[in-house]
Amino acid sequence: MRRKRWSYLIACVVLAGGLAAPGTYTKVYAQDYENVEYVTSVSELRDSMDEADVVNSADVMDRGADVDAAAMYSSESADIYSLRRIILYTDEVPETYGATTVICYDKYDYYVLGYDTEEATKQAYEKLQEEYEPDKCMLDQVIYSEDVLADLDSNSYAAQRNVDAMLAASETYKAVSWGTRYMGMDRLKAEVSEYKLDAKVNVAVIDTGVNSSDTLFEGRINEEGSMNCCEGEDRSDYGDNMGHGSHVAGIIADATPDNVQLTIIKCFTSRGATTVSTVQQGIMAALDSGADVINMSFCFYGKNASDNTRSMLDELLKSAKEDGVIMCVAAGNTNSTVNNWEISDVEGVSYPADSSDVITVSGLMQKAGTEETADRISTDAVKFDDSYSYYGNAVDFSAPGTKITSAWKTGTNHGFSTSGTSMAAPHISAAAAYVKLAEPELDSDQLKNRLISYSVDLGTAGKDKYYGYGCPYMADYFANTFGGKHPETKVGTCAVESLGNAKDGLRLSWTSADNASGYKIYRKTATSAYKCIAEIKGLGVRTYTDKTAAAGIRYRYAVRGVNGTAEGQPAATKALVRLTQPKYNVKNAYSGVKVSWNKVKGASGYKIYRKAPGQNGWKQYKVLAAGTLTFVDKNVTNYRNYTYTVKAFKGTSASSYDTAGVRLYRMPGCKAKTVRSNSRKTMDVTWNKVRYVSGYQIQYSTSSKFDRYKVATINKSTKLRRRISSLFSGKYYYVRMRTYRRVGGKTIHGGWSSVQRIKVK
Repeated sequence: MRRKRWSYLIACVVLAGGLAAPGTYTKVYAQDYENVEYVTSVSELRDSMDEADVVNSADVMDRGADVDAAAMYSSESADIYSLRRIILYTDEVPETYGATTVICYDKYDYYVLGYDTEEATKQAYEKLQEEYEPDKCMLDQVIYSEDVLADLDSNSYAAQRNVDAMLAASETYKAVSWGTRYMGMDRLKAEVSEYKLDAKVNVAVIDTGVNSSDTLFEGRINEEGSMNCCEGEDRSDYGDNMGHGSHVAGIIADATPDNVQLTIIKCFTSRGATTVSTVQQGIMAALDSGADVINMSFCFYGKNASDNTRSMLDELLKSAKEDGVIMCVAAGNTNSTVNNWEISDVEGVSYPADSSDVITVSGLMQKAGTEETADRISTDAVKFDDSYSYYGNAVDFSAPGTKITSAWKTGTNHGFSTSGTSMAAPHISAAAAYVKLAEPELDSDQLKNRLISYSVDLGTAGKDKYYGYGCPYMADYFANTFGGKHPETKVGTCAVESLGNAKDGLRLSWTSADNASGYKIYRKTATSAYKCIAEIKGLGVRTYTDKTAAAGIRYRYAVRGVNGTAEGQPAATKALVRLTQPKYNVKNAYSGVKVSWNKVKGASGYKIYRKAPGQNGWKQYKVLAAGTLTFVDKNVTNYRNYTYTVKAFKGTSASSYDTAGVRLYRMPGCKAKTVRSNSRKTMDVTWNKVRYVSGYQIQYSTSSKFDRYKVATINKSTKLRRRISSLFSGKYYYVRMRTYRRVGGKTIHGGWSSVQRIKVK
């Protein structure tokens, strides 16, 4: 029996492998950062959402499960606010209009605002829309696939075979997927050890999880980076009870060697449901894991490829591309039982397939009679499968997608066969992983061009709407890349080990590379390709400070080992925003200790550190917004020493800081009790006694800015009155006071009091 659709706004995501407060609002400002919970990972973000009063999407699903579908796409329906949360992209703490929960993942300028009622959500959303562009403010939505397992061969185990026995009987790799063999990646997999390519490549698979018991995944899963992003579920449980994610990940594992690691990002529950924010956070988790390639074999179709959905994901897709991360996505399937739109063109219908920031893949089938004889991609062997695959100008490549054998949700011998563009996309992800393995310095566009150069043109000459640029045939890639011979002097890989802000630039360190006699430092930005900026001679130096890094710019660094003309390959790279060290000062204020600093370009906030009396190490004391450049510490005890220092930060990046700090002796304030003009050209000031001070100072001026002033000093702490004469009759005077004390031969002043004004007789 088919499930009833829900009445709130649902964006039906189809896994593409044939899987397809009543009343007025109260304005609340979140300027006090103590009201914002900051997180540094997607796991922390999900935990915070679970612990807070943010609505769990599973509860909304249960509540709406038996409601008629008539209002499903109605933007007028209040049910579109059922999740009671708003997503914002902003680099400043927002005005929240009554949010009871504010969680920030500052690395991505990403805020989750949670509300108590749907009405409060509606009112806040209407107000926030007036302040933010549509692509910066959006409602979170539920996405759901009614028939996630609607493969063309979803119940077929006809292709079941004991692949392990085949592998044991042969010295060369026998591919599980016919696509691996057709694209020549079985040869590359066998040649990796010969070329001594031991760099690590990270491919993130955002999907339904993985059946880690299948032998395809032995030693292949990046357990540290893998996680479950679904609401209310165990973060460490990324098991697959749907099968789709196992099949997709198995294709990549089959086509690539062991040093291509798989980071499993589970974004779909056992019911095939998720939220758009879960997919957002899945992409964040993939990027946080250091992914080189991301595979997303699912699509938002038709009405679900809405502006709201696009706004929630576009920024992350763009960020991934700028960082050199390749994202391969399925073009989509027309035969989906959930979204039979009776249209095949990708444009405007299948998202993110129609985005220019991703690589979009259509599906190929084997031509009849070639199943056992053909061993490479050619026009005689394969053709576009028009029974399911989307097409259009957005298609970049085509790849095997029909009757692909791989892993499934159960079993260990990867014998499950199914079809769809979900199966085509991971073949291109595997090809991209090989390029990352051999040429990690290539940026996104360069890598795409490398795949184009190896593609077999299967349709009309040039790029066409069915095949894109064609399908890459990769068998000769290593031989071509390394000049047809194995390097005589093999220089090992080199990973950037650390990257941080120093006082004079960005400082990086790296691991040693076997057989290296020196190193080359490469740098890129979001708008430029890698460029060698320095060459280090000798083995003894493995650190470098880039003093040319400009403030506020995010740079990515890679390092190669070199030996004569031989060069090794970069392994892990690292990126960071250049944040200069704040210039700051510390002085006594009337009500506490005032710390002030200059604005740091690119910073999203500042951290104040303090050493209290008797405390040896620094303690993070306060976190403040980017627009705030002063802080008054009122939690101080008079006549005690306090030390302060300041860091700028953006996300997990932080500037260097003054390790010594500025030490200040806290002096109490003093304010005039009365200021009177009892006789001509005079003024009388009185005040209350302040214990333990050496005396007081009265500052007076005819200017409220005190740009011209005089000071009267009272040298006795017991004297509490002072007459000031020779003033201008009829003029207004501005008056303020402070204390002072002589300590160790130095005079230490308190902070000036608030200003009082008096007209002199």
